[in-house]
Amino acid sequence: MPDGWFKGRSATLGPLGRAILPLYIGLRLPRVVALACYFDDSFDDQIHVIGGFLAPREYWDDDFAPAWRAIISNAPHPIKEFKATDCLGTTGREEFSASNGWTDSERQQLGSQLVDLILSMDGIALGVAAAFIWPGYINKNLPKEIAKKQKLTVQRWGYGRSMALSLRSALIPADVVPDIEEIQPVVDEKPRFFRAVQLMWPGVLKSLSPELASKIKHPFPRSSHEIMALQAADLLANETFKEIKARRDGGEPRAILERLISGLTPYHAYCVATPPLEVWNVLQKHGFFREYGFHPSDFAYPYALFKSGAPLRMKGYWGCEKPRTLR
Repeated sequence: MPDGWFKGRSATLGPLGRAILPLYIGLRLPRVVALACYFDDSFDDQIHVIGGFLAPREYWDDDFAPAWRAIISNAPHPIKEFKATDCLGTTGREEFSASNGWTDSERQQLGSQLVDLILSMDGIALGVAAAFIWPGYINKNLPKEIAKKQKLTVQRWGYGRSMALSLRSALIPADVVPDIEEIQPVVDEKPRFFRAVQLMWPGVLKSLSPELASKIKHPFPRSSHEIMALQAADLLANETFKEIKARRDGGEPRAILERLISGLTPYHAYCVATPPLEVWNVLQKHGFFREYGFHPSDFAYPYALFKSGAPLRMKGYWGCEKPRTLR
């Protein structure tokens, strides 16, 4: 379905982007009846990231989608949709490849235009990201099917924890607005992503207050080709993923992410991380997983990643302090 698939409109007293800010200084929010939050993911074997944006339903359809679509339509070369991984990587891929006429400067310029658009849209209430970080190495001596099952279990657990963190960050502020009728999460329809979210959804709801959980609808799967807000969520998820990798590997801060969190839209990002790989290896060596029945998730802890109004990297954020090593 296209961006206008939602029915009905929210009753607001101004852009929610300006409306939600007062909650941080204890003021009452204006009436908001229907909200929509869009989520996409980015991942590898060690890092699973979910990113998303929250705004009134009609804002996405009436304001955001036409503006985003106009930039895509005026791209230097024809594309079906914006995909952050393909466009903003070291080299262009798929539709954004050099064989399709794209230069590095054109790809970066398109990404910059879309970031400018997000920064200019004061109707976006909140940007959120959450990640699950673990060593990611399955025992290669295990039978293939068992190893695959273990990997899928950890991935799904990671998605569930990341989705719960994202929703809590995005929706707990809405708990102070008693007039909200419903909140509709929308996730990218990729089977791996949507199935994991479905599997963990009961746990996600349990992490929220009963009143707030009762207002949240079950996630809808939708195509990022048709839904412009999912392309923006993909951009946030991908940049958060790259920032985590950069912190892990000693790379530079992500300039795009620094720009995003410098705007009017509040951003909150968190992660659930297992111990460093050297700790993991010691635990495995002493049989914590095999003999005592521990799961890697038993050693996972929450950390802050970044937020608006502060540097992208600072003391106390995950990956911004020297890791302790075992002697």
